[in-house]
Amino acid sequence: MEARDSLPLARFYDPPQPLVAAAPGTLIRSEPFVGYSLPKGASAIRILYHSRALSREDTAASGVVLIPAGTPPAAGWPVIAWAHGTSGVARMCAPSLMKDVEYGDEGLMPMVAAGFAVVATDYAGLGTPGPHQYDNKIPQANDVVYSVPAAHAAVPALGKRWVAIGHSQGGIAVWGVAELEVSRNDPDYAGAISVAGDMNYETYESHDAETFDPVTDLYWPFTAFGIKASYPTFDIKRMLTPPVLARYKDVTTKGCWYYAYAALKEIGEQRAVKPGWDRVPEVHRYNQDSRSANKPIRGPCWYSQATMTSR
Repeated sequence: MEARDSLPLARFYDPPQPLVAAAPGTLIRSEPFVGYSLPKGASAIRILYHSRALSREDTAASGVVLIPAGTPPAAGWPVIAWAHGTSGVARMCAPSLMKDVEYGDEGLMPMVAAGFAVVATDYAGLGTPGPHQYDNKIPQANDVVYSVPAAHAAVPALGKRWVAIGHSQGGIAVWGVAELEVSRNDPDYAGAISVAGDMNYETYESHDAETFDPVTDLYWPFTAFGIKASYPTFDIKRMLTPPVLARYKDVTTKGCWYYAYAALKEIGEQRAVKPGWDRVPEVHRYNQDSRSANKPIRGPCWYSQATMTSR
Protein backbone atom coordinates (compact mmCIF):
# COMPACT_ATOMS: atom_id res chain seq x y z
CA MET A 1 0.00 0.00 0.00
CA GLU A 2 2.75 2.44 0.91
CA ALA A 3 4.76 1.59 -2.19
CA ARG A 4 1.79 2.31 -4.46
CA ASP A 5 1.20 5.68 -2.81
CA SER A 6 4.82 6.81 -2.52
CA LEU A 7 6.61 9.46 -4.56
CA PRO A 8 10.39 9.77 -5.10
CA LEU A 9 12.43 11.74 -2.58
CA ALA A 10 13.68 14.49 -4.89
CA ARG A 11 16.64 16.83 -4.43
CA PHE A 12 14.09 19.57 -3.76
CA TYR A 13 13.93 18.31 -0.16
CA ASP A 14 17.64 18.78 0.49
CA PRO A 15 18.18 22.18 2.13
CA PRO A 16 21.38 24.17 1.46
CA GLN A 17 24.38 22.95 3.45
CA PRO A 18 25.19 24.71 5.60
CA LEU A 19 21.72 26.11 6.20
CA VAL A 20 22.21 29.88 6.30
CA ALA A 21 20.27 31.27 9.26
CA ALA A 22 17.05 33.09 8.43
CA ALA A 23 13.87 34.14 10.20
CA PRO A 24 11.39 31.30 10.74
CA GLY A 25 8.87 31.26 7.93
CA THR A 26 11.43 32.35 5.33
CA LEU A 27 10.92 30.46 2.08
CA ILE A 28 13.99 28.53 0.88
CA ARG A 29 12.51 27.36 -2.41
CA SER A 30 9.24 26.32 -4.04
CA GLU A 31 8.19 24.39 -7.12
CA PRO A 32 4.95 23.25 -8.80
CA PHE A 33 4.26 19.53 -8.57
CA VAL A 34 1.74 17.56 -10.63
CA GLY A 35 1.97 14.07 -9.12
CA TYR A 36 -0.81 14.31 -6.52
CA SER A 37 -4.37 13.00 -6.70
CA LEU A 38 -6.16 16.34 -6.38
CA PRO A 39 -9.73 17.56 -6.94
CA LYS A 40 -10.36 18.49 -10.57
CA GLY A 41 -8.66 21.77 -11.48
CA ALA A 42 -6.68 22.03 -8.22
CA SER A 43 -2.91 22.50 -8.25
CA ALA A 44 0.03 22.08 -5.87
CA ILE A 45 3.20 23.97 -4.98
CA ARG A 46 5.83 22.27 -2.84
CA ILE A 47 7.63 24.49 -0.33
CA LEU A 48 10.86 24.28 1.65
CA TYR A 49 11.19 26.80 4.48
CA HIS A 50 12.88 27.75 7.73
CA SER A 51 11.31 26.54 10.98
CA ARG A 52 12.49 26.00 14.55
CA ALA A 53 13.35 22.75 16.35
CA LEU A 54 12.62 22.07 20.03
CA SER A 55 15.95 23.71 20.90
CA ARG A 56 14.95 26.79 18.87
CA GLU A 57 17.69 25.87 16.40
CA ASP A 58 17.06 26.89 12.81
CA THR A 59 15.86 23.89 10.79
CA ALA A 60 14.36 23.24 7.37
CA ALA A 61 10.84 21.88 6.92
CA SER A 62 9.00 20.90 3.78
CA GLY A 63 5.35 20.92 2.83
CA VAL A 64 2.90 21.54 0.03
CA VAL A 65 0.33 24.22 -0.75
CA LEU A 66 -2.84 22.80 -2.31
CA ILE A 67 -4.65 25.44 -4.36
CA PRO A 68 -8.34 25.16 -5.33
CA ALA A 69 -9.56 25.27 -8.90
CA GLY A 70 -10.83 28.50 -10.38
CA THR A 71 -10.25 32.17 -9.64
CA PRO A 72 -9.38 33.21 -6.08
CA PRO A 73 -11.76 35.53 -4.21
CA ALA A 74 -10.90 39.23 -4.10
CA ALA A 75 -9.26 38.77 -0.68
CA GLY A 76 -7.36 35.67 -1.81
CA TRP A 77 -7.97 32.01 -1.10
CA PRO A 78 -8.96 31.37 2.55
CA VAL A 79 -6.14 29.41 4.17
CA ILE A 80 -6.12 26.27 6.30
CA ALA A 81 -2.78 25.34 7.86
CA TRP A 82 -3.08 21.54 8.03
CA ALA A 83 -1.27 19.45 10.66
CA HIS A 84 -1.29 15.76 9.77
CA GLY A 85 -1.57 12.74 12.03
CA THR A 86 1.06 10.04 12.44
CA SER A 87 2.59 9.07 9.12
CA GLY A 88 5.81 7.54 10.47
CA VAL A 89 9.21 8.90 11.42
CA ALA A 90 11.40 7.99 8.44
CA ARG A 91 12.24 10.71 5.93
CA MET A 92 10.12 8.96 3.29
CA CYS A 93 7.01 9.38 5.46
CA ALA A 94 6.42 13.04 4.55
CA PRO A 95 2.82 13.43 3.35
CA SER A 96 4.06 15.53 0.43
CA LEU A 97 5.88 12.37 -0.71
CA MET A 98 2.54 10.54 -0.99
CA LYS A 99 0.21 10.78 -3.97
CA ASP A 100 -2.79 11.34 -1.69
CA VAL A 101 -0.82 13.64 0.69
CA GLU A 102 -1.51 10.92 3.31
CA TYR A 103 -5.18 11.73 3.95
CA GLY A 104 -6.71 12.02 0.48
CA ASP A 105 -10.49 12.18 0.64
CA GLU A 106 -10.47 11.48 4.38
CA GLY A 107 -10.70 15.08 5.48
CA LEU A 108 -8.02 16.75 3.32
CA MET A 109 -9.03 16.98 -0.34
CA PRO A 110 -12.62 17.95 0.56
CA MET A 111 -11.15 21.15 2.06
CA VAL A 112 -9.54 21.95 -1.29
CA ALA A 113 -12.70 21.06 -3.21
CA ALA A 114 -14.64 23.41 -0.92
CA GLY A 115 -12.45 26.36 -1.95
CA PHE A 116 -9.81 26.44 0.79
CA ALA A 117 -6.10 26.65 0.10
CA VAL A 118 -4.43 24.07 2.32
CA VAL A 119 -0.88 24.66 3.56
CA ALA A 120 0.19 21.16 4.59
CA THR A 121 3.48 20.95 6.48
CA ASP A 122 5.40 17.67 6.55
CA TYR A 123 7.06 18.59 9.90
CA ALA A 124 10.84 18.86 10.07
CA GLY A 125 12.58 15.50 9.65
CA LEU A 126 9.89 14.17 7.33
CA GLY A 127 10.99 14.92 3.79
CA THR A 128 13.90 16.99 5.05
CA PRO A 129 16.99 15.34 6.61
CA GLY A 130 17.49 15.06 10.36
CA PRO A 131 15.60 13.16 13.08
CA HIS A 132 11.89 13.91 13.24
CA GLN A 133 10.91 15.08 16.76
CA TYR A 134 7.78 12.95 16.51
CA ASP A 135 4.70 13.98 18.46
CA ASN A 136 6.43 16.82 20.26
CA LYS A 137 3.95 19.68 20.27
CA ILE A 138 6.51 22.48 20.43
CA PRO A 139 8.53 21.91 17.21
CA GLN A 140 5.46 20.72 15.31
CA ALA A 141 3.55 23.88 16.25
CA ASN A 142 6.51 25.85 14.89
CA ASP A 143 6.36 23.88 11.64
CA VAL A 144 2.65 24.66 11.23
CA VAL A 145 2.88 28.34 12.10
CA TYR A 146 5.90 29.06 9.95
CA SER A 147 4.52 27.19 6.95
CA VAL A 148 2.01 30.03 6.52
CA PRO A 149 4.38 32.93 5.69
CA ALA A 150 6.43 30.57 3.53
CA ALA A 151 3.29 29.62 1.61
CA HIS A 152 2.39 33.29 1.12
CA ALA A 153 5.84 33.89 -0.36
CA ALA A 154 5.34 30.99 -2.78
CA VAL A 155 1.66 31.58 -3.65
CA PRO A 156 0.67 35.28 -3.76
CA ALA A 157 -3.01 34.38 -4.34
CA LEU A 158 -3.44 33.22 -0.72
CA GLY A 159 -5.57 35.32 1.60
CA LYS A 160 -4.19 36.68 4.84
CA ARG A 161 -6.62 35.07 7.30
CA TRP A 162 -5.85 31.51 8.33
CA VAL A 163 -6.89 28.77 10.71
CA ALA A 164 -4.98 25.71 11.94
CA ILE A 165 -6.61 22.29 11.72
CA GLY A 166 -4.95 19.06 12.81
CA HIS A 167 -5.66 15.41 13.55
CA SER A 168 -4.03 13.13 16.15
CA GLN A 169 -0.33 14.13 16.10
CA GLY A 170 -1.54 17.26 14.31
CA GLY A 171 -4.32 17.74 16.85
CA ILE A 172 -1.62 18.12 19.47
CA ALA A 173 0.34 20.44 17.18
CA VAL A 174 -2.55 22.87 16.74
CA TRP A 175 -2.92 23.19 20.52
CA GLY A 176 0.71 24.28 20.33
CA VAL A 177 -0.25 26.77 17.62
CA ALA A 178 -2.96 28.25 19.85
CA GLU A 179 -0.42 28.55 22.70
CA LEU A 180 2.28 30.00 20.44
CA GLU A 181 -0.11 32.65 19.15
CA VAL A 182 -0.36 34.13 22.66
CA SER A 183 3.13 35.52 22.15
CA ARG A 184 3.07 35.87 18.35
CA ASN A 185 -0.29 37.66 18.33
CA ASP A 186 -0.65 37.29 14.57
CA PRO A 187 -3.67 39.47 13.64
CA ASP A 188 -4.49 37.12 10.74
CA TYR A 189 -4.73 33.99 12.89
CA ALA A 190 -8.41 33.08 13.30
CA GLY A 191 -8.28 30.00 15.55
CA ALA A 192 -7.68 26.25 15.62
CA ILE A 193 -9.48 22.92 15.39
CA SER A 194 -7.91 19.94 17.18
CA VAL A 195 -9.24 16.51 16.21
CA ALA A 196 -8.23 13.54 18.38
CA GLY A 197 -5.24 15.30 19.92
CA ASP A 198 -4.16 13.97 23.32
CA MET A 199 -4.33 16.57 26.06
CA ASN A 200 -2.65 14.67 28.90
CA TYR A 201 0.21 12.46 27.77
CA GLU A 202 0.77 10.81 31.13
CA THR A 203 -2.82 9.52 31.31
CA TYR A 204 -2.96 8.53 27.65
CA GLU A 205 0.33 6.68 27.60
CA SER A 206 -0.19 4.92 30.93
CA HIS A 207 -3.47 3.53 29.63
CA ASP A 208 -2.14 2.45 26.24
CA ALA A 209 0.93 0.84 27.80
CA GLU A 210 -1.42 -1.86 29.10
CA THR A 211 -3.46 -2.56 25.96
CA PHE A 212 -1.18 -5.13 24.26
CA ASP A 213 -2.81 -4.23 20.95
CA PRO A 214 -0.81 -4.08 17.68
CA VAL A 215 -2.65 -0.96 16.51
CA THR A 216 -1.61 0.81 19.70
CA ASP A 217 1.80 -0.85 19.95
CA LEU A 218 2.96 0.54 16.60
CA TYR A 219 3.11 4.01 18.18
CA TRP A 220 5.66 2.99 20.81
CA PRO A 221 8.73 2.73 18.55
CA PHE A 222 7.65 6.00 16.93
CA THR A 223 7.33 7.60 20.36
CA ALA A 224 10.75 6.30 21.46
CA PHE A 225 12.18 7.77 18.26
CA GLY A 226 10.51 11.12 19.00
CA ILE A 227 11.88 11.20 22.54
CA LYS A 228 15.38 10.38 21.29
CA ALA A 229 15.14 13.08 18.59
CA SER A 230 13.95 15.60 21.18
CA TYR A 231 16.39 14.59 23.91
CA PRO A 232 19.46 12.81 22.45
CA THR A 233 20.63 11.47 25.84
CA PHE A 234 17.58 9.19 25.96
CA ASP A 235 18.32 5.45 25.77
CA ILE A 236 15.48 3.64 23.95
CA LYS A 237 16.44 0.40 25.72
CA ARG A 238 15.08 1.88 28.96
CA MET A 239 11.66 2.06 27.34
CA LEU A 240 11.01 -0.65 24.72
CA THR A 241 10.63 -4.35 25.44
CA PRO A 242 12.86 -6.79 23.49
CA PRO A 243 10.21 -7.81 20.90
CA VAL A 244 9.51 -4.18 19.99
CA LEU A 245 13.16 -3.16 20.24
CA ALA A 246 13.95 -5.87 17.68
CA ARG A 247 11.65 -4.11 15.17
CA TYR A 248 12.70 -0.57 16.07
CA LYS A 249 15.24 -0.02 13.28
CA ASP A 250 12.90 -1.47 10.67
CA VAL A 251 9.84 0.61 11.54
CA THR A 252 11.81 3.84 11.94
CA THR A 253 13.82 3.57 8.71
CA LYS A 254 12.18 1.20 6.20
CA GLY A 255 8.51 2.15 6.19
CA CYS A 256 5.72 4.31 7.54
CA TRP A 257 2.40 3.82 9.37
CA TYR A 258 1.20 0.67 7.61
CA TYR A 259 4.66 -0.88 7.65
CA ALA A 260 4.78 -0.38 11.43
CA TYR A 261 1.28 -1.82 11.78
CA ALA A 262 2.32 -4.96 9.90
CA ALA A 263 5.53 -5.32 11.91
CA LEU A 264 3.81 -4.97 15.29
CA LYS A 265 0.88 -7.13 14.21
CA GLU A 266 3.38 -9.87 13.38
CA ILE A 267 4.78 -10.07 16.90
CA GLY A 268 1.29 -10.35 18.36
CA GLU A 269 -0.10 -9.24 21.70
CA GLN A 270 2.98 -8.43 23.73
CA ARG A 271 3.84 -5.64 26.09
CA ALA A 272 5.57 -2.84 24.17
CA VAL A 273 7.16 -0.85 27.01
CA LYS A 274 8.97 -1.79 30.19
CA PRO A 275 7.54 -1.09 33.64
CA GLY A 276 8.74 2.29 34.87
CA TRP A 277 9.41 3.60 31.36
CA ASP A 278 7.48 6.80 32.15
CA ARG A 279 9.80 7.66 35.06
CA VAL A 280 12.81 8.13 32.79
CA PRO A 281 13.75 11.87 32.96
CA GLU A 282 13.76 12.43 29.19
CA VAL A 283 10.34 10.81 28.91
CA HIS A 284 8.97 13.10 31.60
CA ARG A 285 10.31 16.18 29.80
CA TYR A 286 8.88 14.95 26.50
CA ASN A 287 5.45 14.37 28.06
CA GLN A 288 5.48 17.84 29.59
CA ASP A 289 6.35 19.38 26.22
CA SER A 290 3.14 18.05 24.71
CA ARG A 291 0.69 18.30 27.58
CA SER A 292 -2.10 20.62 26.53
CA ALA A 293 -5.17 22.45 27.82
CA ASN A 294 -3.13 23.69 30.81
CA LYS A 295 -1.69 26.87 29.27
CA PRO A 296 -3.18 30.11 27.91
CA ILE A 297 -4.27 30.03 24.29
CA ARG A 298 -5.22 32.73 21.82
CA GLY A 299 -8.36 32.66 19.75
CA PRO A 300 -11.03 29.96 19.65
CA CYS A 301 -9.79 26.38 19.78
CA TRP A 302 -12.35 23.69 19.05
CA TYR A 303 -11.52 20.18 20.25
CA SER A 304 -13.04 16.88 19.17
CA GLN A 305 -12.13 13.37 20.29
CA ALA A 306 -13.51 11.97 17.04
CA THR A 307 -11.10 10.03 14.85
CA MET A 308 -10.87 11.02 11.18
CA THR A 309 -8.93 7.97 9.99
CA SER A 310 -7.26 4.86 11.35
CA ARG A 311 -4.27 7.06 12.15
